[in-house]
Parts: sequence; structure tokens; C-alpha cells
Amino acid sequence: MAVVDSMTPADSYYWHATYPKSKLRVPVKISGGDAAVWYLTQDQARTPSAIMCWVDNNVAGGVLISGESEGDPAPKITVIDRFVSEGSHYIECQLQGVEGVQVTPFKLLGIFAS
Repeated sequence: MAVVDSMTPADSYYWHATYPKSKLRVPVKISGGDAAVWYLTQDQARTPSAIMCWVDNNVAGGVLISGESEGDPAPKITVIDRFVSEGSHYIECQLQGVEGVQVTPFKLLGIFAS
């Protein structure tokens, strides 16, 4: 999940993937706080895709994020971990679904850490 795209000014730049089990890993330095994922919700006419995100190897503590929109597509942020210790970490996200069967692209805009 590390393809950068710039289709229209409205979409700007984002990472996206269409094949389930695709992963994106982003190294971050955290001063001791929260980690969050910023993404673009999807058009209601399309079946929404989802990603699972976690910090370091805490897959069991991962958060499932749906790209489902309650209206028009819009940016949204979801906290995936709280009280992360100070230091170098990584945030990893994996597109959900049946391996080998394309899904609606999940558009990841950014990673936040405090």
C-alpha cells in the first residue's frame, strides 16, 4: 500500500491499495502520546473497503477502520493507539478482504503521532 497518486486537486496526494493484504509501514518518532491515521472516506455508491492499523508489533491491539462514508467523501481521523512510549516506532496498516480479489481503494492521507 505505498502508491502515491495525484488524480485531482480534490483528492490531492494519498497512499492507496486495491489488493487485500497489501501493507504500508511508516516509521515515526513519538514523544509519548497517541498515534492516529488520517484517511478519505469513500463514495456511498461503492462498496467501502477497510484497513487494520497498529503500532509496532501490536497486531492484536490493532484498530479496524472502515472507509464507509455517511455522506459525501470527506477526510476523517481515527486514533489507533494511546499512551505510546517515547521513541522510535512504526505504524503499519493492512488492507482487509479476500486475498487476490480487488476491493475499492482505501485512501490513506497521513499518519499522526504526538
